[in-house]
Amino acid sequence: MARPLGMATRQAYGKALVEIGKLHPNVVVLDADLSKSTMTKDFAKAYPDRFFNVGIAEANLVGVASGLATTGKIPFASSFACFLMCKGFDQLRLGVAYAENNVKIVVSHGGISIGEDGVSQMSVEDVALACELPKMVVMVPSDEHCTYQAIRAAVEQGPRVRANGKGKGSPGVRCTARGFRHRQGHHRAGRQGRDCHRQRHACRSGTGCGRKPGGAGRERARSRHAHRQAVG
Repeated sequence: MARPLGMATRQAYGKALVEIGKLHPNVVVLDADLSKSTMTKDFAKAYPDRFFNVGIAEANLVGVASGLATTGKIPFASSFACFLMCKGFDQLRLGVAYAENNVKIVVSHGGISIGEDGVSQMSVEDVALACELPKMVVMVPSDEHCTYQAIRAAVEQGPRVRANGKGKGSPGVRCTARGFRHRQGHHRAGRQGRDCHRQRHACRSGTGCGRKPGGAGRERARSRHAHRQAVG
């Protein structure tokens, strides 16, 4: 019998947004015409007066989010990783990181997880770009429970970049339990191993936790190939 798939992190993000919207009236959400894919549509339905679709204009999206932050709002800005991190990087650098504005950047469809949608929408550099931004905390949660906790924690903290995957989690795999407590700067090992490439590829391909389907030698060769694909 096939084991059930875990919820996609982008779906968990959408659900978490609705919940924190109830608790924090200053939370607003912005999207670049991709709310059905980033799952911000759930927040838009629940709080239409606090949702802003700026259209296909990612640089402007970041600018608007930065402006809202200066008025006391807590903006969550979402789009595909390749669009928001690449096209909006200058605004992220100056309007969010340098100014230390309380903006939450949540990107989805990072790495090669977008698959059949094509290479023009893939982003293998999104996490690298985010890590270069000063005073920016970067989070890449492994599953839905980690995503939920990270989003709740982000509300009370400064500038953040979060990366969501497109697909559902690996069959039967949960990196964290339902009662998982988020701790910034800490990680939880899914299993012990010596192959760091496998975990990096798993993270960026949206599969959640790394799994080892074959022998060590075959796995290392497969991981090196996957790593080259993931980082170009």
